[in-house]
This record gives sequence, structure tokens and C-alpha cells, in this order.
Amino acid sequence: MPLQEVKVKYADTTDTVLLYPEESFTTLLPNEADESVLQKTYLLPESVAAPIEKGDVIGAVKLSLAGEELGTVALVSHTDIERSELLSKLHQRGYIGH
Repeated sequence: MPLQEVKVKYADTTDTVLLYPEESFTTLLPNEADESVLQKTYLLPESVAAPIEKGDVIGAVKLSLAGEELGTVALVSHTDIERSELLSKLHQRGYIGH
């Protein structure tokens, strides 16, 4: 299941990339706690430029409990996203913005 989504510039077929955890993260919580007590801080760019390859690290999520950092997990793309040469050339010539 994807955790986040980031805008993609100059892509041929999509406007966003779905981000998945690169690896699983396991921790022990106190008996009286559930997963909702975990704080998740997403470290993501506003957008990324195509091309993107499956497995490219796009961002990360930092996991904390009661203000104490437990760990950070990389967020990656699960698909390849091709670059649109037309959109890229239009951007280079100043016809479309950043």
C-alpha cells in the first residue's frame, strides 16, 4: 500500500508517483499503546522530474514515539516513469514553467 504521492514533472503518462516503504519497520510498543501513537514525519520533495526508475528513493518517513526518533525508512517508486521529450523541450525553451 502506498504511503504518499509526489507530483512528477515532464512525465509521459502520469502526473504523480506513488511512494512505498523500501523496507518494513518493526518496533515494540508499550502494552497500552497502539500504532496511532506513532508520529510519522514525511520528508518529501514538492515534485520530482521524470524519468524515474523502479526503486528510486524519492523521500523518507521518520517514525517517532513520544518525541523519540525510532528510525527512518526510505520511500521508493514501484514503477518506471518515462520522460516526455516534448514536455522536456518545451520546458528548456521556456514555454512551460518549473
